[in-house]
Amino acid sequence: MHSTDLAFDAPGRAPATYSDQPPELSRRQREVLQLLGEGVQAREIAARLGLAEPTVRNHIRLVLRKLGCHSQLEAVAVAARLDLLRR
Repeated sequence: MHSTDLAFDAPGRAPATYSDQPPELSRRQREVLQLLGEGVQAREIAARLGLAEPTVRNHIRLVLRKLGCHSQLEAVAVAARLDLLRR
């Protein structure tokens, strides 16, 4: 394993690893992740995307699972490291 294979390396926790590519996210999951990266809260994401807030929270939960993260902040950090966020 190379250090570039690590998605996140927190003390006491095994890092998520990706063999060739980061996990595949749907278009909507990428949109939600991008907005999280911009500091937008779930309620505002729902309003901007015309979705119900529980739907947005479900997208967030799936993004966290796919990235192997335990928090939104960790997911944004991993996404930035994997170059998944637009600048």
